[in-house]
Amino acid sequence: MRGTGISAFVRIGALALAVAAACGQERPTTRDAGRSRPTPTASDAKGPPPAPATAEPEPIPAPEVLAADPFAGNPCRSSQSVAIFHSPRRPTSAGPLRVIAVAEEPAAGAALVVRSPDGRVLRLVADARGGPPWSWVGAIDAPGVGSWKIGVLDDSGLRACRAVTVRARAGGLGGSGVVWRVERGWDRATENLWSAWIERLFDAPPGQRARWTPLHAVTRDPARNFLWGHMGLGEDDASNAKAIVLNADCADTPYFLRAYFAWKLRLPFQYSTCEVPAGETSPRCTGPVTNDAPREEPLELDAMNRFLRRVADTVHSGSLRTLPDDDATDVYPIVLSRESIRPGALYADPHGHVLVVVAWQAPRGGSSGALWAIDGNPDRHVGRKKFWRGTFGFLRGTWAGAPGFKEFRPIALEAGTLRALPNGEIRGNRAYGNYSGEQHGLTPDAFYERIERLVTPTPIDAERAFDETMAAFHDLVGDRVDAVAAGEAWRAEHLDATIGMPPGAEIFATQAGPWEDYSTPSRDLQLLVAMDVLTKFPDVVARSPDRFVIGAGRTPAEVSGAIRGRLDAELRRRTVEYARTGGRAQRLTLADVVHRAPAFEMAYNPNDCVEVRWGASPGTEEYTACVRHASAGQVARMNLYRRWFARRQRPPRTH
Repeated sequence: MRGTGISAFVRIGALALAVAAACGQERPTTRDAGRSRPTPTASDAKGPPPAPATAEPEPIPAPEVLAADPFAGNPCRSSQSVAIFHSPRRPTSAGPLRVIAVAEEPAAGAALVVRSPDGRVLRLVADARGGPPWSWVGAIDAPGVGSWKIGVLDDSGLRACRAVTVRARAGGLGGSGVVWRVERGWDRATENLWSAWIERLFDAPPGQRARWTPLHAVTRDPARNFLWGHMGLGEDDASNAKAIVLNADCADTPYFLRAYFAWKLRLPFQYSTCEVPAGETSPRCTGPVTNDAPREEPLELDAMNRFLRRVADTVHSGSLRTLPDDDATDVYPIVLSRESIRPGALYADPHGHVLVVVAWQAPRGGSSGALWAIDGNPDRHVGRKKFWRGTFGFLRGTWAGAPGFKEFRPIALEAGTLRALPNGEIRGNRAYGNYSGEQHGLTPDAFYERIERLVTPTPIDAERAFDETMAAFHDLVGDRVDAVAAGEAWRAEHLDATIGMPPGAEIFATQAGPWEDYSTPSRDLQLLVAMDVLTKFPDVVARSPDRFVIGAGRTPAEVSGAIRGRLDAELRRRTVEYARTGGRAQRLTLADVVHRAPAFEMAYNPNDCVEVRWGASPGTEEYTACVRHASAGQVARMNLYRRWFARRQRPPRTH
């Protein structure tokens, strides 16, 4: 039988990598406005390891020579529906010359074509992606000096064309008294390019637990970044001591990506100081700073790296949770639609986390679809996650301001002046039109149902749904192994240190430091919720069969019973390993993890030994080597706070 949809409680795309400890880093009241958090640099001995050396670019496939010339008799001009870009900024015969096209609609039989200075017409081998937006990326290995034409050819003819000059050597950028000089404002073409860039930057197979440390490990990979070396300054070359450093936590990540992209394309960028005023519950933003700020360093790369450090000292997760009717913000809320939630869209979690949408995965072969996002973390790694209640938290009418999907506010260049578009103008702008305050009025159930129907519009087989949920739960537990191991590595270098434990709800959202980096309250609360989703799955199938596809000739009770048997078997079969005190490997089945659920209500404190953090019981062989414990005072407070975990409900903050 076929139902109308899978509930938010059991959506099979649901379970994904756990959300890390909340970003924190926000200034909840004006009394905190003067605080500035340190920003690690690539040379910071206590920070993450430097990015690996720049990878060698992959060989560029040879283009196909075409007999017909689609450029003949066609004026080389841009199109309203297709936009063409090239990289690097100043192409040279040393190459490569990358060609990128983006479109609002699909184009049947679309191809990237170029005409060289000697008149040859070439069809490039292109990486084509579905949309919206649709995009094509190709390259010419060593273009000859002279005037080139690049275009998009489809079944209807030449859709768009652009001329570009290739020189023997690149010219200089020229001096500037500001961080960078703007050459054009944001529009639909540049927004589409932003989406295409983000999608390719974080591309990974659906089943891969993708992560990068730090963020600039991605931008320094020429196979991912089609703007690699765009400025011709060695800005993405790991061997260059002045290369761009993107050492980002979760709040920095979207701002760093947007600033880096805007700098490369000479587009406007702004960031603001956002605080929660005394007596209010939502952030308010003031004092926007743009790329027109005076340069603090004479050299381009030094100036950009200094600017990024200023950004990191200012923005925080609250910068994205501003109210929907507020025009004086860096972001604005968007319509909940597949057309609006594109790669590059942002997600503000109410509990102090930020994600960037990177890809949609269509349902295929009976499997569910997926909405993928990346997030920065306190240890400066960037990870990829599926949409789910745990990774995309949503609340209404709380201290958290306005969470949900948002976009960076477009900034126009008008008569040499930068102007951020207000909400009303965005709503009525043909290039945008996607402003909406609808999310602020939705209940959590309604919100999740809306997004889940976009991800997987029709139900899938109940047993397939269970298999995907089990696999995702296994990934989630594996991700916690990495998180706890990071804390143990820090403890090994700080044997006598005691990590301070924040009071009350601040354990979930704290200021920068070892507690934020190595405690796991948010992760463990999500793990407990995930256990409930997994273990109650058979009951949901029996109770609400209309949410699934039940195979012909079978009853919901039969399918529920079969899933229950597979649940027990899979929990016993699947395992994870952690390193005990002293380094010995300890294997746990997922059944062990689920059985230890009560212990995970108090397993998040990095002052405890690793055995306690994995729920080992005193008196067991596994527990033998445990010698490190949280203080009696911290344990007493953890006992008080465990009711939040037992109820699977994060507490509201009191400011």
